[in-house]
Amino acid sequence: TLFPYTTLFRSPALAGGIVYVGSLDNSMYALNAATGKLIWSRITGGGITESATVAKGVVYFNSADHKTYALDASTGATHWVFTDKHGGSISTAPGALAIANNRLYFGSSYGDGLLILDATTGQQMASAYSDDPINSQPVVANGVVYYGNTNRVYAANAMTGSLLWSASLGRDDLTAHTSPVVADGMLFATSNEGYFYTFALNGGENAVYHRSQRPPAYESLHPDFHLGLSK
Repeated sequence: TLFPYTTLFRSPALAGGIVYVGSLDNSMYALNAATGKLIWSRITGGGITESATVAKGVVYFNSADHKTYALDASTGATHWVFTDKHGGSISTAPGALAIANNRLYFGSSYGDGLLILDATTGQQMASAYSDDPINSQPVVANGVVYYGNTNRVYAANAMTGSLLWSASLGRDDLTAHTSPVVADGMLFATSNEGYFYTFALNGGENAVYHRSQRPPAYESLHPDFHLGLSK
């Protein structure tokens, strides 16, 4: 079915047979995934330029009206709406919201760093430091939230926001819309200069990172890790 609404900016989210998609006409739409029939829509005060996040029957998204919305995924009814205390811009990068352990994580481009909300109530529980606006999706793993801005990557306690470590990328390399990935004890990030960064997560401390224009082999980072291959 052809979507009969105005400009769509990001990928849709799919959960429970419903497709959720935001639009530059300031609305979030919920459509039947099989038929394309509109189930509900919610208008906000600004364009929606990121993908929604759906968890436990709630759809979460940020809008260019500087607010974060939590709506009932089936009906569109409001659970809560959060407004940045400074009235500043909340990140509207693609997939900017992350959720883990009933906490919602997203960046502020005003200077509040990474915001941490209670996913049930919308109450701000903590924030994590950043020296520049955050316009990418954080990732949470093993009780740590990882995020990046224009020139650094950060690791903070996922519950308290306390900074554990940060690492400079040497220059303004990290693309504003690039989100880090954590796997196999390593943190991966890319840059707008064509570099691929890999950080070895060593007991919560950042001890080693590699920078190259091609992804490094696992063996070059962890000599004893051979992906099941014989030496």
